[in-house]
Amino acid sequence: MPDRRSAVPILREWRRELDRARLVREDTLCRESMPEPERAWVRKHCPEAAAYWHLLTTLTAEQLPYA
Repeated sequence: MPDRRSAVPILREWRRELDRARLVREDTLCRESMPEPERAWVRKHCPEAAAYWHLLTTLTAEQLPYA
């Protein structure tokens, strides 16, 4: 089993690469016609991970078991 300390720099680099892939503007996962009141509600109730990636959704990882 590899030393966990040696994995930390690799994981940090992967994290930097993923961070560069974050969306610049908010995305609705193909629901561009989402009305503004719904958008406001979703912004208020979206999971922290979705907000981090600028995704306007209430989906959670638990709801996507095959992703």
